[in-house]
Amino acid sequence: MNEDRVHKKYIEILRNMTVQQKIDKVFELNLMADELFKYGPGKRFPYLSKEEFNQLYKSGIKKNATTATGNRDNKGDI
Repeated sequence: MNEDRVHKKYIEILRNMTVQQKIDKVFELNLMADELFKYGPGKRFPYLSKEEFNQLYKSGIKKNATTATGNRDNKGDI
């Protein structure tokens, strides 16, 4: 039951936000997700050089983007 109250409050807050506030929140959440995305592989592969880590990071972005767009053969370019 508590989850229902929290969800209703969340929806109420979103409805009361201006369009600009919603856009700002999207960018904030995107930056946070990007940092989390970088953090995971950094902890899992601490031995990688910066160049190797960046390659891994970029390949992960490409894989996620092609999956999100429905291109599951991973041949599509971003």
